[in-house]
Amino acid sequence: MQHEEQTQEEIAAQGEITETNTDANGLHQEQSPTSTEEEQEEMPNYFEYSLQELVDELQSLCTKEGVEKNRAKIEEIRVIFYKKLKAEIEAKKAEYEKSGEAIEDFSYDSKEENEFKTLYAKIKQLRAQHSEEENLVRDNNLQKRLAIIEELKELVNKEESLQKTFDEFKKLQERWKEIGHIPQSETKNVWEQYHHHVGVFYDYVQINKELRDLDLRKNLEAKIELCEKAEALLLEQRVVDAFKKLQKLHDLWRETGPVAQDKKEEVWQRFKTATTFINKAHQDYFSELKQQETENYEKKLLLCERIEELLAQPKNSLKDWNATSLEITEIQKQWKSIGFALQKYNAQIYERYCDACNKFFEEKRAAFASAKGDEDKNKQKKIDLCVQAEALKQRTDWKDATNEFLELQKLWKEVGSASHKDNARLWTRFRAACDEFFNARQAHFKEKDNEQAENFKKKCDVLNRITNLEQKTTPEETLAELNALQKEWLEIGLVPIKKKEKLNADYHAAIQQKLQSLHLPAEQKQKFTLKNTVHALKDHPQAGAKLNMGANKVQTKISALQADIRQMETNIAFFAKSKNADKLRDDVNKKIAQHNSEIETLKQQLRAIKTAKEEQNNQQ
Repeated sequence: MQHEEQTQEEIAAQGEITETNTDANGLHQEQSPTSTEEEQEEMPNYFEYSLQELVDELQSLCTKEGVEKNRAKIEEIRVIFYKKLKAEIEAKKAEYEKSGEAIEDFSYDSKEENEFKTLYAKIKQLRAQHSEEENLVRDNNLQKRLAIIEELKELVNKEESLQKTFDEFKKLQERWKEIGHIPQSETKNVWEQYHHHVGVFYDYVQINKELRDLDLRKNLEAKIELCEKAEALLLEQRVVDAFKKLQKLHDLWRETGPVAQDKKEEVWQRFKTATTFINKAHQDYFSELKQQETENYEKKLLLCERIEELLAQPKNSLKDWNATSLEITEIQKQWKSIGFALQKYNAQIYERYCDACNKFFEEKRAAFASAKGDEDKNKQKKIDLCVQAEALKQRTDWKDATNEFLELQKLWKEVGSASHKDNARLWTRFRAACDEFFNARQAHFKEKDNEQAENFKKKCDVLNRITNLEQKTTPEETLAELNALQKEWLEIGLVPIKKKEKLNADYHAAIQQKLQSLHLPAEQKQKFTLKNTVHALKDHPQAGAKLNMGANKVQTKISALQADIRQMETNIAFFAKSKNADKLRDDVNKKIAQHNSEIETLKQQLRAIKTAKEEQNNQQ
């Protein structure tokens, strides 16, 4: 019969949908790849949250609806929370061990961990409750559907008008549509029973053609509308949303009754075509997502390897640590710009990344802590040098003070760095003291240069007068004039060092020339010559060494003469009392007197040299 033929075809059509729902295209929602709205949302960067912030975030998700909707977020929070907690415990443990306490006595109680455990236990309870409720609902729905099937069976046994029976049949169909999901294991069997008894009902009631055609037209219109809705989903930008909406359309398609035989294939192919395109877009989306996540994993792997390379490189100064820290900070910026890696590797690669970063910054903190101790010591050393420099800056014994300043500057260079802030401040303080001294010294010697230039002119004038000195009435008068010129020469201060040697040589030559021309006793000439000789030694470029050498030579002569005197005095004691002995004693006493006279002259020369040495030292 026509009704039987149409019913079996419609059942076959519904069977096609059922088969398609379980094929490679994954048309049925429960068989599709796992996808939730949460996957489409931007996952917060929980790596930057503190432990308390992660607890607070978990608290916000701890609702009956939230635990299922935000399952991925909750698991992400859990992994990151215990990773951060582990790092915090390790840090506290290191501090405890560093303090000298026995490590076996270490314990740590985290308020955040206790809160987290309480919340997660509640989440597990809510999940179990939701799962239990879901199973109860599905079991209840199964019983409702089985009850409708039993009612369908009974319809064929009722003795009522066809119209009333058909109306009752339509009500059963509406009730069927309103029932939700049932256990997956029973789905195929229940649908097969339902379609079988629908077919049996159509065969039994022998519905008239007009009523049948009307029902088929309404079903056709409903399925065309479903086709249009499926085709509209082709324009949906969010392919996962489109896929989810398609599953609902398939549920409605399956619940919609049969259409006329000549329209059945056409309308089904239209709906199937839209389904194929949406499924293909869904599969392409997850393929591209997987490809992107694979690339993200490779990028993150390279960043981890780079951090590990930087960690292994030797760092010999704080400058090296800071340079490496800047590079790792740039790597961290790149890391944040990269999306999620493959799910099975995401936690693993992140743990490797965190371990490398944490290890670097722990080592950096240790290096800076050690450097801080050295910086404090260096700071104190530099403060001491500043104090010494400030004590020296007012000194006017230029030679000794200059040497001491140079030694302080040498020590400053040998002292390591203090902190950047202290380095700049202490260097400014130290340099100010140095500058004040050396500026004063420069001003002093500039003034001396001007003075020495004037002294040079004065000495040139004296030298000219000595050279042109004419003989006086007596040699004594000439010597007196020469003495006056010599005194005037000696009273004039220093001259420029470059001109000093030649000027002194010309002066001493002129004095000796004039002295030789005078007819004076040798003693007077010797005394004048001694004075001139000492002055010449004093003006020598190596005056100190020359004066010491001259003093040593004179002292040696004095010691030799004193030894001779002691020997002669010893010899006199052995002379017998005789005329010849008395004469010999007188000769020895005369020699002793001559030696004493010569010793006195030498002592005068020694005193003159010592005076010259003192004057030379004062000039320095």
